[in-house]
Amino acid sequence: MRFRKLPFKTSLAAVILCGAMVGVAQKPEPAGTEMIKLAGALAGQWLIVEKDEPTSRQPQGETARGEEEWQVLPGGMPLMEKFHAKFATGDQYDSALVWWDAKTAKFRGIWCAAFNQQGCTAFDVNWQGDAIVMTGEYLQDAKPMFWSETFTPGTDAFTQTLDMGESLGKLKRVATIHATRAKK
Repeated sequence: MRFRKLPFKTSLAAVILCGAMVGVAQKPEPAGTEMIKLAGALAGQWLIVEKDEPTSRQPQGETARGEEEWQVLPGGMPLMEKFHAKFATGDQYDSALVWWDAKTAKFRGIWCAAFNQQGCTAFDVNWQGDAIVMTGEYLQDAKPMFWSETFTPGTDAFTQTLDMGESLGKLKRVATIHATRAKK
C-alpha cells in the first residue's frame, strides 16, 4: 500500500500501504491459503510510474517514478509493503503491513506515513473478483479522510488506483500507479 500527500483541493493526503503491527506473536504461524494468494499477487520488487490527477494546485497533475516492494516476512506473514516515489515536491515514503486474522477470517492492515496525523491507521483488505481492494480512513486537518485503493494484478505488472474523499460514498480518483516487476 502506498500513502503520500497529494495536492487535491485542500492538500488531501493520498494513501497506499504502510505499516507497524501491534500484537505480533512470538512464533509466527505458517501462511494459510489466504496469505499465499495475496502474496502471490503482490510480492516482489516493482518499478512504478504514478500519475496524479489534475487539481487546482496542479492543473496538469503530476507524474512520479519510484518503487514498491512487497515482501512476506519469515513465517509466511505479514506481507510488508515499502513505498518510495520521487515527486517535484520531494521524495515520498510510506509502508504497510497486511496479515490474515484467522479468528475473524479477515485480512487486517495498518499503514504508516509521516504526514498521517495519527502516525499509523488500520485498513481493510478484500478480494473483489481478481482485484485486491483496500479501504480505510485517517485524519487530515482533524477531519476524517476516506480512501479506497484497488490493485489489479497481472503476471509481471499491476495497476493500482487510489480514490479519496470526505465520505466513502463520495470518493474521487486522485492517482493511478502502473507497476512493472523489477528485473533482477
